[in-house]
Amino acid sequence: MDKISGYLMQTQEATAELVSKETGISRSTARRYLAYLVAIGEAVADLSYGVVGRPERVYRMVSGRKDGN
Repeated sequence: MDKISGYLMQTQEATAELVSKETGISRSTARRYLAYLVAIGEAVADLSYGVVGRPERVYRMVSGRKDGN
């Protein structure tokens, strides 16, 4: 979870697929941890609608969150 939250803090926003690629973990594991971060209020998820296909969840850390908390 430290890898995922650290990566999200470095970027403005990211999808589970991007988090997976950049941290070296599986996409399903990234999704589970991202969902957990949303559930505990440390991250938020928005839907991004592309031109074709399914919408993607885009995650970002909640503003005002301090490192180490």
